[in-house]
Amino acid sequence: MINLLFSVLSSTIIALILKYNSSSKGEPIVLLMGNYFIASIIGVFLIFIEGEIILNLKLILFGILMGGIFVSSFFIFSKAIECSGTALATVSSRISVVIPISFSIIFFSEIPTIFQLSGILLLIPILIFFYFSIKSSTTELRKNSFGILLLLLVGIGIGDFGMKIFNHFFEAVAKPTFLFSIFFSALIVTLVFIVIKKIRIKRNDFLLGNALGIPNILSSFFLLAALEDLPSIIVYPLINIGVIVFTAILAFIIWKEKINKYGLTAIFLSVILIWLLRK
Repeated sequence: MINLLFSVLSSTIIALILKYNSSSKGEPIVLLMGNYFIASIIGVFLIFIEGEIILNLKLILFGILMGGIFVSSFFIFSKAIECSGTALATVSSRISVVIPISFSIIFFSEIPTIFQLSGILLLIPILIFFYFSIKSSTTELRKNSFGILLLLLVGIGIGDFGMKIFNHFFEAVAKPTFLFSIFFSALIVTLVFIVIKKIRIKRNDFLLGNALGIPNILSSFFLLAALEDLPSIIVYPLINIGVIVFTAILAFIIWKEKINKYGLTAIFLSVILIWLLRK
C-alpha cells in the first residue's frame, strides 16, 4: 500500500505544479520540456542503480509510443486546468480510471468482487455529478471545456493502461529502461515542437518544469511498483480517487478554489468508492 500512497502524493504534486504554472501564465510546452529533461536524467540514474540497460526493441518502441501519449496528455491537462480549474481537470484525468479497469477485466481476466464492482459502477454517477459541476461552475469556462476534459480522460486512461501492459509482458528489471524510453522520447518530441514553433524558452518555466519532472517519473515508478503487488482493478481506482480528493482539498487551501454542491457530492461518492474497492 505504501507504493499506492507515494503514487497518489506524486500525482497530486503534479496537478498543483501545473495549476501554479497556469496561474503564473507560464508556457506549458517549455514546462513539459524541462519536466522531461529532469525525468530522463532520473531515468538514467535508475538504470545505473538497477545495474543494467535492457536492449529490447519492443520495450523501447513501446516506451516511445507511451512517451507520445504522455506528452499529449500533459499538454491537454495543462489546457484543462486553464479552462476549468485544478479540481475539475484533475477529476477528469482521474475518472479515466474506467479505461484501464475495463481493459484489465476484458484482456487480463481480473474479476472484481461484488463490492469492487459496485465501486466501479459508482464511477458513472461520479462522472455525471462532476459534469454538472462543470456546467454550473462559477469559473469562466470556454465553450470546448468539456471536450478538452473528455479528451484528457481518454489520453490519461490509455496511458495508465500502458503501464499495466508493461507489467504483464515485461520483467520488473526492465522498468528503469522503460521509464527512460518514455521520458527521453517525450523530451525529443517537446524539443522538436519548440524549435518548429520558435517558442522562447524562459528560465522560470524551464526550472518549474524541472521541479515537475521529479514527481512525474516517481508517479510512474510507484504506479508500476503498485501493479506488481496488487490487481489493477484495485490500484487504479484508489490512486485516481485519492488524487481527486487530495488535489481538491489543497487547491481550496492554496488558491481558494470553490467546489459547488455537485462537485462536493461527487467527492463524497468518491470516498464511498474507495471504501468499496478495499472490500
